[in-house]
Amino acid sequence: VHVYYDIVTSQECVILTYGTADLCDYPIVRLHMESLLNRFPLRRATCRYRLKTSVKLIIQYGVGIIMLLPKDGRGSDFGSYALEQMLLEGRIVMNSTDARKKIGIRYDTNDYDGTALLLSIHCPTKKIQMIMNTPSSIMRKTDYLSALKDSGFDVKKCLFIEPGGL
Repeated sequence: VHVYYDIVTSQECVILTYGTADLCDYPIVRLHMESLLNRFPLRRATCRYRLKTSVKLIIQYGVGIIMLLPKDGRGSDFGSYALEQMLLEGRIVMNSTDARKKIGIRYDTNDYDGTALLLSIHCPTKKIQMIMNTPSSIMRKTDYLSALKDSGFDVKKCLFIEPGGL
């Protein structure tokens, strides 16, 4: 377990590592967002499933990294989550995407350049396999994938963990 603290944002990042990568390995990496409402033990069944499946894949492969970023799945923190829930429960909007637009929150505000830097500390070969929820995650996580590419990471493949993805 490795914990980092960003003095600029006052946010922490927890990195869980398993095994030791050889030069020829492509460790499996899961970027898992967390929030105040989703701390351990994971309360949401979908988040619990995603994390358990990620751990299982990493253990089966023998080497991997789970990065727990301090913001929820869309990088917008607790306040916007609460507003989103009020809009959804009040039927003012029909889905999370519409709620985020109404609130004025960008889809994702995480610092993926910093995330890639931390990942490079634990994976100096910069060769990885990514665990993502669904193929559509690739379309939504362009900032993250761009940061990995700009930092010199070679993403061998993406493993999808939603039903039908594996």
